[in-house]
Amino acid sequence: GNKSTVSTCQDCHMRDITGVGGAFFGSATNSVLRNDLPLHDLTGANNWVPQIIPQHPVFSATFNANPDRLDALNAGIDRATAMLQNAASLDVSLTGTQLMVTVTNNSGHKLPTGYVEGRRMWLQVAAYDANGSLIYSSGAYDSATGTLTQDSDLQLYQAKHGISVDLAAQLGVSAGESFHFMLNNEILQDNRIPPRGYAFAAFATAGAAPYTNGSPDPSRYADGQYWDTVSYTLPTEPDLIIVRLLHQVASQEYVQFLRDESPFVGDPNSNGQILYDLWEGNGRSQPTIMAQKFIGLESFLPFIQQ
Repeated sequence: GNKSTVSTCQDCHMRDITGVGGAFFGSATNSVLRNDLPLHDLTGANNWVPQIIPQHPVFSATFNANPDRLDALNAGIDRATAMLQNAASLDVSLTGTQLMVTVTNNSGHKLPTGYVEGRRMWLQVAAYDANGSLIYSSGAYDSATGTLTQDSDLQLYQAKHGISVDLAAQLGVSAGESFHFMLNNEILQDNRIPPRGYAFAAFATAGAAPYTNGSPDPSRYADGQYWDTVSYTLPTEPDLIIVRLLHQVASQEYVQFLRDESPFVGDPNSNGQILYDLWEGNGRSQPTIMAQKFIGLESFLPFIQQ
């Protein structure tokens, strides 16, 4: 948009464009040209589901018969990607073998946000020596399998919900971490980065506090903090470092859960199986690079471009 500051959801998700307002009578050309007309697109962060809708066995015919709708979906994917790439910034510094990475939340809410089941954001760090050999890696992701490596240094931003012991006993299900959106009644973890204006007391009152081990955690972020700084200790001084902030709409674990929890497991017409097949055949919800930084020599440009 063209606002220098933002204060409402609409400021970002229905950004301002230049145009003329609608009129009940007469030609729109007689209207005043304005620079503050909200674009009614309600852009969010989901740039993967619109990719699979045109291939869905039920919905595909709608888009095959109407190319304009397909164009609109693709435009929405581009807008969502741009939204993600404006939502955060990275700062990196290297002193010897100590790498410091700061993620700044540029959005007006927690980062990441939205439907917490499946959505996640993480830092990916790769360090190389002068021969181009990988000497350190954290947050590696295998696109061929949809697997995120759970290394000891992994910095993963997400929320985890679950079912309490009391409720589990009443329902006859297992207590603890769960993807059951309708059954979950407690927050187990929430380390998502807060927005500008964050204050623990206010967020706790609203049920939006950071959580660690099932309890609100006032120490996770200080009042006023809208960034997170992570430290990495590398084995030796690197010649090239690539740092990326990645966002994924649907994790492997979540899509597998939806497939396996379907009441028609094994039926190719099961909605869970259909979703899994679409996930598997369309990049497995390929993570989006929200931001990236490089530290290294120009001679390593081929590695940077990978």
